[in-house]
Amino acid sequence: MEQLSSSPYQQRNKVSWSPGRTHKFMPNIFLLIGSKPGSSWAATVREELRPLGELETVPDSEALAQISKADYQMIIIDAGAVEDMASLISDLRKVASSVPIVVATASPTWQSAKEVFMTGADDYIRKSLDASALGTTLREILSRSR
Repeated sequence: MEQLSSSPYQQRNKVSWSPGRTHKFMPNIFLLIGSKPGSSWAATVREELRPLGELETVPDSEALAQISKADYQMIIIDAGAVEDMASLISDLRKVASSVPIVVATASPTWQSAKEVFMTGADDYIRKSLDASALGTTLREILSRSR
């Protein structure tokens, strides 16, 4: 029997219908670029996003290769661990045009905020947010993008 076309909702959520098949919803996957997987900030982000989905962590040198491996719901960049922020954001925007990009920094300035927004970031947050504020902020950014 032929598979029915999936609706835009199903396409976004990786769900399709076909007879006799059990379906699973794909989990939301978030990408954290720059932070080491074992860092305290990466652990905080992972814990705050746990109710929403999985967090994968990669160095900036692997970000573009990684982006093609999954359908990410959000990209978070640790500004302190990235060599060339403007190029990275521009390159990510080319391959993931609709995925929200959030830049997190320990020491925000208006100049760096302007640079990341001009190159395509959707939001700019302070890394020193407490865990619950970080979770609230990330959930708000995710809800705006849907």
